[in-house]
Amino acid sequence: MNPETKPCPVAAAVAQAVIERSQKGITKYGVNLARQDLTWTQWLQHLQEELLDAACYIERLKVLEKTIKETQAMMPPELKKKIRKRKDLK
Repeated sequence: MNPETKPCPVAAAVAQAVIERSQKGITKYGVNLARQDLTWTQWLQHLQEELLDAACYIERLKVLEKTIKETQAMMPPELKKKIRKRKDLK
């Protein structure tokens, strides 16, 4: 069977993560997202806060990536070679 026509393992992993996240929220807050006690504005506030968190995570990863690249640039060539070999073993 063509792997491109099989069910997508990435989508399956995301679906499972959504189910687990929902259960975690129910356990923590005692409600699910079908709740009726929030206004449109309150939902937007929750969304904005989540997106701001996501923006912070993105920025942190960008800084981390830059730091890694700068560190690698300063490494002696023989150390870079050893690191590449170790990565190939994985």
